[in-house]
Amino acid sequence: MQRLDSPAVLLKGTTYEHRLNSRRMEDVVTHLNEFEVIIRNQIPLNPSFLEFAEGWSFADYLVELNSRVFFWPGDWDGPNGYGQRHRASRFNASSVLLRARLKEVLVGNPGAVLFLSRFNTGAPRLYFGRRSPRGPDTFIPAEDWPYAPSRVAEASFAGSVKLPESTEVYDLTARSWKRVFGDA
Repeated sequence: MQRLDSPAVLLKGTTYEHRLNSRRMEDVVTHLNEFEVIIRNQIPLNPSFLEFAEGWSFADYLVELNSRVFFWPGDWDGPNGYGQRHRASRFNASSVLLRARLKEVLVGNPGAVLFLSRFNTGAPRLYFGRRSPRGPDTFIPAEDWPYAPSRVAEASFAGSVKLPESTEVYDLTARSWKRVFGDA
């Protein structure tokens, strides 16, 4: 199926489902039909760098993160600075880099809410010695986004998101983009 699923969707009913509220210190490998699926570890998610809003805990935050499919905003040449740093530090032979036009993703997912964040939500940092805030306003519906578009660090959808036919994958060998679904 032409969609991306969150870890919560992928792990539902598996022996790993109980781990959605705990930090993954290693990649989780599961199988979906005949495909092997690797859910990346959460090593960069250092809880000592986080300041939680009242009523929120690290376990709550992990459940929230694991319920989402994430995208790095960018332009046709590549992701924003957050995405470039992520790719430089975490991209390996098993990684896949996809790109899709936001408008086409939104058209293909009517009724789905696009959420935006000012932070790399999975790799917090201290900022002048202050912890990174997390809570109910970490993920803001795009229609309520109060900041300039340049302040978007990440975009996400809850659950699953269908990918448009025009989605492309980066071919490391050819160093070029190729259509994922069908011919160009």
